[in-house]
Amino acid sequence: SLEVSLDGVVYLARPLPFAVYALKVIALEPNLGPLQEPTEVRIKCTGAVPSAVKRVRLDFREDLGWPSRVVPAMLDHTTGEIYFSMPELSAEARALADEERARIAAAQAEAPAPEQAGDGSGGASAEEAQEAAVDPEGGLGGMEVVVELSLNGQNFTEDAVRFAYHPQLEPKAIEVLAGPDGAAPEPPKEDPKAKKGGKGAVEEPADIVVLPASKLGCELARGAMASEFAALRVDIFTKVGDEEMRHYSTVDLAGAVEAVPTPPPTPPPEDPKAKNAPPSPPPPEDLPPRDMVVALAPGVRAADIP
Repeated sequence: SLEVSLDGVVYLARPLPFAVYALKVIALEPNLGPLQEPTEVRIKCTGAVPSAVKRVRLDFREDLGWPSRVVPAMLDHTTGEIYFSMPELSAEARALADEERARIAAAQAEAPAPEQAGDGSGGASAEEAQEAAVDPEGGLGGMEVVVELSLNGQNFTEDAVRFAYHPQLEPKAIEVLAGPDGAAPEPPKEDPKAKKGGKGAVEEPADIVVLPASKLGCELARGAMASEFAALRVDIFTKVGDEEMRHYSTVDLAGAVEAVPTPPPTPPPEDPKAKNAPPSPPPPEDLPPRDMVVALAPGVRAADIP
């Protein structure tokens, strides 16, 4: 506590509290998020003391030339954790992408013009190539930002704990990678009694049975990064008899990002009418693994279904 005196002899009777602390940031949960949306981040720290002022400083890459940004933080009175909102950078990403387009256009204007096709399609292909060369996220995908914490708005930690902005996710269809016993799932069997449509008819997809605790995987064509906070959100529907499908619940499945081996492509069906047809080429070897978010399928008890 602090006591105030005007003459150095007599001090005021009411001392003022003043806390000295040794604050240290240990981790961020989560420690990554998208560029296009804000992310609520909880700070794991030690040495925190009660304070009405809580600030977070964000230090960006030096090559960007951006000043540090200070954002407010709050206290969760239920858990005692400090949290803040990591800002989205969609406007900054668009500005950097526009700058890259301008640089490419200026370079192409100085270069000799290539000969165009007689149908005038050369210009369109050049524009498409130019757009393909521009990162729509301005090179910010995967960027790490240093996060520091202050309890007085003046003195910030120097622990250099980082938050990463992951690129825009491009998920594909969810697959069943393994059954509850860990064995690879069997491909769906065709019903010999089912009627096949005529030529040009659209085939209905076969029903896939997913057992509880089966390993599910969703391939990410873009945006995969190592994360301890990956998850799959699943909407569960129920159907009784001839009733319509009804939404039962939405479940977030805790998952992980894994490199899953790529299965070989399915060989084309053999045509019994083709004679002396060359054999199918062997499947390619050493296929690159796929980045997938994997999780275990949930179970639903019959007693819980309304």
